[in-house]
Amino acid sequence: MKPAKILIVESNSFTLAETQRALSNIYTVHTAMNAPDGLRLLQQSGPFQVVISELQLGEASGINFLRDVMSASPATIRIAMTAATAVAPLISVVNEAAVFQVLAKPCPAEKLQQTVESALRRHSESMVERELVDRTLSGAITVLSEVLSAVDPLSFGRSMAMRQNVRNLAKELELRSSWELEVAAMLCNLGLITIPASLIAKWNSKASLTAVETEIVQRYPASGRTLIAKIPRLEKVADIVHYQNKNYDGSGFPNDAVKGEQIPYGARVLKVLIDLAEIELRGIGRQEALAAMNNSQARYDPKIFQVALRFFGYAPGNGNAVRRPVATPVLAKELRTGYVLASNVETADGTKLMAPGFTITETLLERINNFGALSGIREPILVEKPA
Repeated sequence: MKPAKILIVESNSFTLAETQRALSNIYTVHTAMNAPDGLRLLQQSGPFQVVISELQLGEASGINFLRDVMSASPATIRIAMTAATAVAPLISVVNEAAVFQVLAKPCPAEKLQQTVESALRRHSESMVERELVDRTLSGAITVLSEVLSAVDPLSFGRSMAMRQNVRNLAKELELRSSWELEVAAMLCNLGLITIPASLIAKWNSKASLTAVETEIVQRYPASGRTLIAKIPRLEKVADIVHYQNKNYDGSGFPNDAVKGEQIPYGARVLKVLIDLAEIELRGIGRQEALAAMNNSQARYDPKIFQVALRFFGYAPGNGNAVRRPVATPVLAKELRTGYVLASNVETADGTKLMAPGFTITETLLERINNFGALSGIREPILVEKPA
């Protein structure tokens, strides 16, 4: 096992050398004598399990530095060292930077080592706890998306069609983290589980809706937000889902005063991808879909939309010059997870279960098998197999 990595930030060269000497035989120690160098090391040489910083960093405040560490690397355990006798700085560093412990300078080597060992135990416990939370969260998201796949396969297909586009476009937009946006893409139609199946089918068929039906359908993002907001750490995802159908010019839903930069950034990204997926699922090629969106630019954040046009290779006049993989006919029993449907999946009596564009998951495969056992599946089914 590699030794733990410790970052020491201390402006006094003598104290820095003493602190380093007490720890370097046990841990991998990096040092800095000011806050900017400390933050640079945190970015370039991290992650560090423990950061030890004095509170008097020359012109910079050790409290501000430790607060920056907390923001940049929340899992890192923070220890403060101080020669100050005033109580106020100690209260501030505990409250604002959530330090693990405050040590008085000069600190005996044995005391310093014991404190670091305790900090490392805390770090290990928090990492195990974080992994458990992340796995639980991931499982909850998967279950919710699979519930949607059973309730409304067509909407689930739209969500899955967007997921990879979300990930790729996020890189083009240079987003530091895209996980919230990806989760929002997976769960953007979750609110549809509150709508009767007959109304969802009518809406998907593009049939005319009554005023009451229209109002119910328009509320599904708000219903999705209510469901998602109950899950810890998904508050921002809930806001993205709520505003997914809001146009940049303020039109659309929800019908409120929010517009432009006030709309959550993730919702503005999702709006572009939702419209693109919706148009493509009608059987329209990508170039024509982008051309139609280009004629309605008021709907979209102009910066995001221009990046999307470049990323998707929009070239006016190119028609539908996007090549698809060759479709292969298979029997229902030959379907495998990862296959992408290139035709409808229908029961023997003509009930449509899934539309082209779906990626087969274990849950969808079980659904097909169950319907096949009860009423049979029309075969062959056209699929695109992964390379």
